[in-house]
Amino acid sequence: MVVVFEMKNPHELILKIRQDVDAFWHWALELWPQQAILNGEIDAPSYPKWHEIEAHLEQTFLHLNFEEVPSEFLDHILFLIAQQWDIGTILSYFHTESEEISQLGMNASQLMILGERGLTFQLIDARAQLAGSLHKIANKEAAIHLLLNYWEDENEYVRRLTLKSLFKLGYEKLHQLLLTSWEYNHEYERTMCLELWHQMNHPEFGQYLTLALSDTGKVLHDYAVQWLENGEEM
Repeated sequence: MVVVFEMKNPHELILKIRQDVDAFWHWALELWPQQAILNGEIDAPSYPKWHEIEAHLEQTFLHLNFEEVPSEFLDHILFLIAQQWDIGTILSYFHTESEEISQLGMNASQLMILGERGLTFQLIDARAQLAGSLHKIANKEAAIHLLLNYWEDENEYVRRLTLKSLFKLGYEKLHQLLLTSWEYNHEYERTMCLELWHQMNHPEFGQYLTLALSDTGKVLHDYAVQWLENGEEM
């Protein structure tokens, strides 16, 4: 379904996005509790008006200067990003090898502004997508500075995607962050540490792979076994 929509007036665009968020809430609250919506535990892709939202966002990214919009508007964008965690058109965070920030035209400046606002945004799924996308910003120094703040997030998923972005940016002190992340003792975060140590060809990869083999967590243990079965050297 193709939705044709064109609007250039900033105030009208800001209002349209607010209305989109209100309509999404109205739909979702008829089906799920509020906390489930905030936690990303609903079937958001089944929302019937995503095509309309995406059309509005395309115009928003094309015509609005995000340095001049109210913070509430940024929060509305972040909310929609969070609800799209398993769709990934607002932020193309699934496509880590592509330089495309968004399928809807978001530019690097807009991503940077959303990234700064997202640091304190409540919804984990928004922060995680931003952490997984910031490596696509051409200003490497600015991206790394912001990502180091994301790495201090209390959520392991956010930290995990942050580490991957820092690796893609060639952050020189990544090994030290990996050592600290390992000590947080989250299975998936440790798995990311192993993956990045391997890609870095770091000498300590074998040591930590051995630790993973004796780990009681199924995900981490199975990951290490898979490496060995695939013929990876320790």
